[in-house]
Order: sequence, then structure tokens, then C-alpha cells
Amino acid sequence: MTTLSQARSNFALQKLISEQSNLNKEFGSYMAGLPSMVLTNGLAQAFAFIIQKEKPNQIKRKVVNWTVEWLADNGWIQGEAAELARDHLAFMRLLSTMDQSNYLACQRETLALWEWLKRYANSDMFS
Repeated sequence: MTTLSQARSNFALQKLISEQSNLNKEFGSYMAGLPSMVLTNGLAQAFAFIIQKEKPNQIKRKVVNWTVEWLADNGWIQGEAAELARDHLAFMRLLSTMDQSNYLACQRETLALWEWLKRYANSDMFS
């Protein structure tokens, strides 16, 4: 049996392995800055910023898809993971209509997942 932290770690590692050719120092710095964006502006605003700024197939935008997949597959949000990852409008509607306790739980879980993505992205494993 694995812990939730181990599951997060494995999920993050597998996603980064799948994008290994697209990893660089810039992505590591990007991941280091995302948590402060969430803590300063809120989860929905951070996702809206990423979706607006980054092109769909860029690794920076894939962070949104990975996070949506993680949240949906682990019961933090309701809906089918692949569909919500494709339909960012539906995901943003979901965030904007959930109650405060669920929203904050999603925010905490997102930050925990991003911590693993940041650790791995900034390691020497992918250089």
C-alpha cells in the first residue's frame, strides 16, 4: 500500500518522464513560481492565467491537464478526467461553483502535486 504522497510523487514523475525531451531549466523555474501565484491570486486565477498565456501543446500548459487529471482521478473534483483536461471551460466552471472547503482542498492538493513536479523538474535526473 502506498501513501498519498507516494502516489503524487509517482504521478508527477511519470508525467515528466513522458515529456522528458521538453524539460529544461526554464520549466523548473516555472514550476518553482506557480505555487506563489496560487497563494497570491487563488487557484482559479492561476489556472486561468496559465490557460490564457500558454499554448495548448506546451509543457507549461500540460501542467493544467496533469493537475486536472490528478484531481479528478483522486476524487478532489467531480467529472471525467480526460474530458475536463480537454475542456478547460468546464473545469473552470467546476472550480467557480464548488463550495469554499472543497475549493481550498483542491488548492492544497494542487500545491502538493506541484511540489513534486517542481522537485523533479529541478533535479538532475532529466539533464
